[in-house]
Amino acid sequence: MNLAENYGKEFEQKLSSLLITQSNEHIIYRIPDQMSGRKGSKNPCDFIFYSYPNIFWLECKSTVNPGWSISELDKFQLESMREYSKTKGSFSYVLLLFVCEPSVFAIPISTIDYLIENGIGTININKLRKGKYERDFIEIPLAKNKSYIPDFAPEALDVLLKLPNVSP
Repeated sequence: MNLAENYGKEFEQKLSSLLITQSNEHIIYRIPDQMSGRKGSKNPCDFIFYSYPNIFWLECKSTVNPGWSISELDKFQLESMREYSKTKGSFSYVLLLFVCEPSVFAIPISTIDYLIENGIGTININKLRKGKYERDFIEIPLAKNKSYIPDFAPEALDVLLKLPNVSP
């Protein structure tokens, strides 16, 4: 397991902790990773999160670099999340952790499609911060602590729940 994968697993654990804090109001399901040892998951995403009246399909990705290659998103995942987003009240997002900052952004699958269609294969945090992608990326607040992977800030759950209202 490489460094980004270690950070990715910790990121997934912190997201899971955030989402289950109010478990009587939401349903969260962590889809277990496949243990085949081969790259190319056949899981549609990492988490299914339900909060009436919406369902969220969440895929967590992380990078230790200032840029993340969209090719890291498995074709099956991309197609599945694209398909799920066609249903009313169903939203698919890549949650991208930049360890180098650290920062987390929610990226609608429609934005990933837009970037692919426009020949943009990498999301760079510096360009993202300067608004160079002509699309909205929603930053998820993190706590100010000294961990490599900070905890989510108290308002992070509210930001996630409002995602359908800010998606392109």
